[in-house]
Amino acid sequence: MDINLTNPVTTAKIGEVVNGASAATPNDTDLLPVIESSVTKKLTLTNLKAFLKTYFDTLYSNLGYTAENVANKSSSYTLSSTTTYANTKALVDGLATKEPLKGSDDNYVTDAQLVVIGNTSGTNSGDSATNSTSNTYADGKITQVITNGVTDKAPSEDAVFDALALKASLTGVETLTNKRITRRVTSIVSSATPTVNTDSCDMVRITAQAANITSMTSGLSGTPTEGQLLHYQMLAAVAYTIAWGASFEDKGQALPTVFTANKRLNVLFSWDSVTAKWGCLDAIVEA
Repeated sequence: MDINLTNPVTTAKIGEVVNGASAATPNDTDLLPVIESSVTKKLTLTNLKAFLKTYFDTLYSNLGYTAENVANKSSSYTLSSTTTYANTKALVDGLATKEPLKGSDDNYVTDAQLVVIGNTSGTNSGDSATNSTSNTYADGKITQVITNGVTDKAPSEDAVFDALALKASLTGVETLTNKRITRRVTSIVSSATPTVNTDSCDMVRITAQAANITSMTSGLSGTPTEGQLLHYQMLAAVAYTIAWGASFEDKGQALPTVFTANKRLNVLFSWDSVTAKWGCLDAIVEA
């Protein structure tokens, strides 16, 4: 470079020269000026890029950053690899074939339960720990004896049949021995028309009659059977009258028609299906 002392090179002059230069596409052989300790040196683009790469590689390494390697990108999510990763499309396609996670209230079986179901056969009771046709477990839970208080075993069908055979049937002809039949009692304090249902009553007790009985029939109901007995026991402090009505009749004993004051009156009836009436068998006044 020629040095003109009368017209020295200035920064302005340098800028004018650079600005007037022709435009060019950068390439690796282009030169760039650099200043090192007041000394001007030249630098190619190749040198600059190599320097910057070394600098940034060191910087990224210190930050723990590893540049993406496109060779590690995969279009499949099914590869069993620890170095490749699935791209976004692969993940979207893969998730589209899956169902949402089950909640705590959803119905499903685990893999272990699925195995148990698969091992269950039509001949296995389900009580056995293994899938076999053995009845050992069931045999241990069935007994030929019916014992009160036993809750861990079940009587066999044969044991139940034999036990029921010893019981009286509800409709069959049976003989009762040493059995007491407790009479069903309807208790009434006082009523002019006593309410009595002979299907649920064997004895009627009127404890303190305080008026004339105008009808024993009007309050009477039920479907009695031949020879069924019905016992009236009545007490009144006054000699009130008694009207029995159409459902009652004399049957060797006249129907009583009046109380004896403060004396119990006992009247016994038997049902006669021919006359469809209660026939009076006896009437006794307390002594």
